Amino acid sequence: MAIKLTLKYGGGEVDFLELLKFFRQNNNIVIVGDQNDVLEKHRKPYSLDYWLRTHGANQPNTKQATTEWLQENLYATGFFVEDQTNDPETGRNVKAVRLL
Repeated sequence: MAIKLTLKYGGGEVDFLELLKFFRQNNNIVIVGDQNDVLEKHRKPYSLDYWLRTHGANQPNTKQATTEWLQENLYATGFFVEDQTNDPETGRNVKAVRLL
C-alpha cells in the first residue's frame, strides 16, 4: 500500500517512500529551495521544491515546498525536522529539511 502526500497547490500527490529514497540519496538532508519561478526557470534542481514539482505536482510551475506544507506534511510525521545546510552550488547557509 503506497502512502501518498497531497501537495498544497493543484492537488497532486507524491509517494512517501520515493520521498524517503530521495532524502537517503542526499545524506538525509535536502535544501528546501522554494522558488516562485516556473519549473523551466527553477535554479535549484537538487532542492525539495524541484523534486516535489517533478514527482507528482499537477501544477509544476507553482512553488510546492511552502513553509505551511512542510509543517503540515513533513514535520508532522515526526520523521523530518527543519534544519540548515550549505547550498551545494552557492555555499550559502540555507533552509533545509533533515530526515531523522
